Amino acid sequence: MAYLLGRRRPGARLPRFAWLACGALVPDALDKSAMLLGLTPYGRTVGHSLVLWASMLTVWMWAAGLRVPAASALGLVTAGGVSHLAADLVDDVVEGVERTGFVFSAWAGWPWTNPDMWSVRVDHLWPYARHATTSLELLTIAMTLGLLARDRARGAA
Repeated sequence: MAYLLGRRRPGARLPRFAWLACGALVPDALDKSAMLLGLTPYGRTVGHSLVLWASMLTVWMWAAGLRVPAASALGLVTAGGVSHLAADLVDDVVEGVERTGFVFSAWAGWPWTNPDMWSVRVDHLWPYARHATTSLELLTIAMTLGLLARDRARGAA
């Protein structure tokens, strides 16, 4: 997702993509690390919380208003993080429809909600399919690789 947001055009600079990519990695870097360290049983907590990203957005708006030099980078990190949350939410819906029959999205409300507290029941297409990825994940990867190849052929990547 970060590549799709930060695709460079001729003459664009790499730092834009780098800040977007860093922001997109923050949710999993925080939450998967906490889970691996045994601090939480969930892989989506503080890093996937709307509280964190609303706070980041507020700090970015404040910094941009004061014309802080780092405001641009902070805005890109925030955009990358929010794009990660949007992609996770859409993927959770697709996974629920395709595989599990449940949409787990309570992670966005951490610390007030957690994945065990709330889920939405949905009809699913392939309840007995055994695969680890959803069609949306495969489509996103294919689209990204296709655009990367096209951008490189054009000399923009």
